[in-house]
Amino acid sequence: MSADDEAFQLLCATLREEAGEQVERIGAVLLEVERGADGTRGRALLEEAFRQAHNLKGAAGSLGFTLTARLAHALETALGEIRGLPPSRARTLFDLLHQGLTLVPKTLDADPAADAPLEITRVINQLVTTSESLRPARPSAVPTVPKPPPIEPRSPPTPPVKSDPTPAPRTPPSHAPMAHEPTAAQIPFEQVVPPPPRPEELGTDPGEADALPEAGTILTNRAKLGAPATGALKPAEESLRVSTKKLSALMAQVGELLAARLRTDQRLSELKSILSFEEDQLERRSALRASLHDYDLSVRDPFVERLIDAVDEGAEGHKELTRRLRDLVRAFEADALQSTILSGELQEDIRRIQTFPLASVLDTLPRAVRNMAREVGRDAELEVQGGEIELDKKVLEALKDPLYHLLRNAVDHGVEPAAERAASGKAPSATLRLKAEHRGDSIAITLSDDGPGVDLDAVRQRGLERGLLNERSAAQASEQQLLELLFSPGFTTRRKVGVLSGRGVGLDAVRASIEELHGSISVQSRRGHGTTVTITLPLTIYVVHALIVRVGSYELAVPISSVHRIMRVHPSEVLDVEQSTAVLVDGRPVALIPLATLLGVEEDRRRESERMGVVVVGVGDQRCAIAVDEIVGDQTVLAKNLEPPLIRIPNVAGATIRGDGSVLLTLNPIDLLRRASSLGPNRAAALAADSARRAAPRVLLVDDSFTTRALERSVLEAAGFSVVAVADAEAALVELDADSFDAVVSDVSMPGMNGFDLCAKIRKTEQTRALPVILVTSLGSDADRRRGLEAGADAYVAKQEFDHELLVQKLNELLGRAG
Repeated sequence: MSADDEAFQLLCATLREEAGEQVERIGAVLLEVERGADGTRGRALLEEAFRQAHNLKGAAGSLGFTLTARLAHALETALGEIRGLPPSRARTLFDLLHQGLTLVPKTLDADPAADAPLEITRVINQLVTTSESLRPARPSAVPTVPKPPPIEPRSPPTPPVKSDPTPAPRTPPSHAPMAHEPTAAQIPFEQVVPPPPRPEELGTDPGEADALPEAGTILTNRAKLGAPATGALKPAEESLRVSTKKLSALMAQVGELLAARLRTDQRLSELKSILSFEEDQLERRSALRASLHDYDLSVRDPFVERLIDAVDEGAEGHKELTRRLRDLVRAFEADALQSTILSGELQEDIRRIQTFPLASVLDTLPRAVRNMAREVGRDAELEVQGGEIELDKKVLEALKDPLYHLLRNAVDHGVEPAAERAASGKAPSATLRLKAEHRGDSIAITLSDDGPGVDLDAVRQRGLERGLLNERSAAQASEQQLLELLFSPGFTTRRKVGVLSGRGVGLDAVRASIEELHGSISVQSRRGHGTTVTITLPLTIYVVHALIVRVGSYELAVPISSVHRIMRVHPSEVLDVEQSTAVLVDGRPVALIPLATLLGVEEDRRRESERMGVVVVGVGDQRCAIAVDEIVGDQTVLAKNLEPPLIRIPNVAGATIRGDGSVLLTLNPIDLLRRASSLGPNRAAALAADSARRAAPRVLLVDDSFTTRALERSVLEAAGFSVVAVADAEAALVELDADSFDAVVSDVSMPGMNGFDLCAKIRKTEQTRALPVILVTSLGSDADRRRGLEAGADAYVAKQEFDHELLVQKLNELLGRAG
């Protein structure tokens, strides 16, 4: 790739990033105007949105993104017409503007050589025609931009006279007036020239207004990339674009530095031990020397004299050695302390580089909620708090899909139709509240609505129908136990599939995503007063402050963020509650289970009168007291995920290398709590359910789309299959190598290795050669179907004709199961 190509690609990347920011800003402006911002504030907001669209058009056109420029021109036209109109008169135009903003990223990805997608063309045309229809309805009091004098056909305007001999610029050809102006989608970009902004809007002289460059944004980008600044503008703070992969690699090196620092601490400890041993030896030699000097001089012989001299010399040598060792230890301690400080500062600096405000994700959600509500004919708005809290970039990226699913469920289940809200004495427009706040070493994100709340009777009934509850457990289930059913795969209280929900995809997929981030999710609800979903996440996913405990011969780490209390409990303080043991925590009984029992290892024998160490672990509203043999202390450890073939180990979240070279496993609190629950009074039922899950056919699901993966997973699990879902073909091959499966269901179009290649790889591997493979894809042509079957697929299902019953039927046929 040439330098020019690299520069162009960099400019394209800059355009995509800035286009995203411009879309977000325009969307935020529209929401604020719709909510009632009027007068000077409303006009200023719309002027800002107009400028953003204008800049987007110029930047896109300069780089050849013609479709993006046309859409931006249509947005600019609509924003220009909407100024001065009350929101009530421009509701349709607001809807179209939001649709157009949603399509901007698609225009950037569109093939410039192909025809414009019909969806984009339709929205562009609707924006233009709706804007034109509103133009005559403007109140006469609203000032308008004076139209330029009419231009005679075939008579190009005379260029202004200039004092220098530079030739006048070439003027674009004019054309005769048309009875009907073409739509924005029909106008070539070269002819899309917006009316000049009003001078008072731009704060420039009239002569300068016409001279503004169309590609102002790109010029700004070039300045950011190092082009010399001109004029008297204050230089902006310099910045450098660095890929997240490079930052992750740098953070990994910092992690290794942390491990090296721990090893240094270990060496310092060994050195102190040597110094202590030498000091002890010095004392022994000094005592020997004193006793020899007290020896009766009358009976001394030459040998004794030489021995005394040797001891004296050795004692002096040991004194010097001890002195040097003390100096070395002091210097080593100072260097180690400095290294600790510097590595800690470096670690914190890189963490700050990798963290971004939550607002980068949260600010895009109010517009999404508004559009979701309109899809189902309701009104809702989202209030966001805590956007200034910063999280790791990886966590932010992973949060987008779960938050979107939660909002979709909130809109569909937590927003009643206007008539129902009026009957309940509520405002016509529902309010969703998303709040982020610090809680110790974690961050809590809560999403609440003011809707009807969860219908627990409907949840209980669906639990009975799906076999998740029997008559006895349904009658005895607490409110929290019923709410936990919402996280079951494929669970939904809706009888019909709607636009936003009803397929049973949502909370189970959300929980899986949150737990991959070592977080937790819980639900609280009050009938008639709404529902609150709480997500708890660690602030960092790289370095963990952990409590070190010992059980038997193993030392293990428990994340401090999940430790609620550390106790020393006497056997007489242990209670018997409902066929299990418990201890009192804040006056309430909490189940007590030995860690050795949870992990299946041997524990130390303890005297009956000896107090035991107890760690109260909690995730969300769940608590469990875990008995350990010894509480060793606390330590900052580098969190590393397990590598193949040890990707998943029950109860283990990761591992780290200690200073002495030994491996320290980090426990997974969520797994521990689930294991503790299964060993409670209902242990038999839990074990039976676990046995049934193991007996179910195991399907490996491969799809890079979170939504599709979650949908297909819920469908298959509801049909009785045990599903392991991965996001790409490479991860699928790792799973196939590490575990056994009964079938594979794979997408075709995936980054890296596609589904065809994955299928061929499966067929070439001895242990998976006979494994049934079904390809589910949007490539529905006969040629693609033939290619899939030639690659070795047993069945080929096109997404256009996707039917969950068809997928289940195909699997049952291939596995010889009764449908």
